[in-house]
Amino acid sequence: MSAASLTALFPPALPALIDSLPAAIILLDSQWRITYANQMARRISRISESDLNSRTLSQIYPDIVGTDLERLYREAVQTNEPRRAPAFFYEPFKTWFDLHLLPTRDGVAVFYTDVTSLHDAEAARVRSNEHLTQVLEAITDAVVVLDRNWTITYLNERARKIVAPSGEVLGTNHWQSFPSSIYEGSPFVANYYPAMERGIPAEFETFYGEPLNIWVQCIVHPDTAGIIVFFRDITARKRADAALIQSEKLAAVGRLASSIAHEINNPLESVTNLLYLARLSVTDPEIQKLLDLADLELRRVSIITNQTLRFHKQSTAARAIGCSDLFGDVLTMYEGKLRNSGITVQKRKRAHLPVVCFEGEIRQVLSNFFGNAIDAMPTGGRLLIRSREGTDWRTGRPGIYLTVADTGTGMDPKILHRVFEAFFTTKGFNGTGLGLWISDEIVRRHNGRILIRTSQNPHLHGTTISLFLPYNCNPIPGDPIPA
Repeated sequence: MSAASLTALFPPALPALIDSLPAAIILLDSQWRITYANQMARRISRISESDLNSRTLSQIYPDIVGTDLERLYREAVQTNEPRRAPAFFYEPFKTWFDLHLLPTRDGVAVFYTDVTSLHDAEAARVRSNEHLTQVLEAITDAVVVLDRNWTITYLNERARKIVAPSGEVLGTNHWQSFPSSIYEGSPFVANYYPAMERGIPAEFETFYGEPLNIWVQCIVHPDTAGIIVFFRDITARKRADAALIQSEKLAAVGRLASSIAHEINNPLESVTNLLYLARLSVTDPEIQKLLDLADLELRRVSIITNQTLRFHKQSTAARAIGCSDLFGDVLTMYEGKLRNSGITVQKRKRAHLPVVCFEGEIRQVLSNFFGNAIDAMPTGGRLLIRSREGTDWRTGRPGIYLTVADTGTGMDPKILHRVFEAFFTTKGFNGTGLGLWISDEIVRRHNGRILIRTSQNPHLHGTTISLFLPYNCNPIPGDPIPA
């Protein structure tokens, strides 16, 4: 059917109106011949005047034979019901069409538009979303998306591990799934609602459950008008900050102790001189014995104050020192506590070569070993200190092993696994949980190792802790840490 035929059948304005439509329109008769094509159809489908009322559709477009489009054509005729193909790609034209098929008395009317640009834009959006999803799955921050109804529509892998390992919260209401986030003064409530209702982004830090300290940021979702929540586990950073603060406090206490020890030395020297003069003028053996005992105790106090100064004072360079000097200085510090606790000390010295180290730092490490061993034997026991020459099997470097062993109760494997963790302590308020953590840092700077063996066997119990130091460990100086 030509435009002239349409003019004869319909009012003069109708064919012109159909030709001006942005949609393509063709009419097919019962033999699948094109009887009419408006201007848009002729342009999109490349239909010429000679194609009208002559060749069939399959002859003009052989590539549609056997496709879903041909099936829809036949269904529309057989059922006398409309059909649609919203995304049909015609390979020869490299074009996507949105087609509507309407049965007519003589065949089928086809209304279609070129949606290639829309399809390409949607495909680009899908690819972009897939790329964004890959990025969100790869980042270390947890990501949760909430729509306007507070429904959880997305969780990335990190979020699933932290808040919902089985993913059961997906598709649920956020406030119902996490009722513990609703309480007086809750930062979640205080920040999520302004972000959702007024588009105000927010950032805050809070706790999630007992163990986690988290950083949270929520922003407005650009597509759904919901919000995107990012959160990050900052527990380790918070612990490190707290450890730094605690270390600074300990350093301040150490400086104070060092200052006090320095001031004590002057009157100690005066009292020691007075005792010397008194001993020269006394002939009574009993009084002489008491003065000798007083002189011995004053000398011990003097040694303790000198050791306090040496612990706090940081060397500017590593120097060679023997294991006997390291052990002896620390042992002097704990002499009174060992005696009062009923602990006997056994020594086995087998190492003779000196080791290059920052002696104040290594004394700090050994002091922590001694303190823990004494605390493990509150009712008495045996303390074995030993030195020997050896080799680190991991690196093959020669050095010395300094060992402190006790006959205490030993440690549970779960406790042993956490002994080098900052702030972990089994001593309650009497411990800071920093001793072995600091010791491990010091030993790492000396390129050494700490090894621990422990047993809770009723017949053979106790803990053995060894420090390996290479002879030439090239230590890295650290901040002074008081005992």
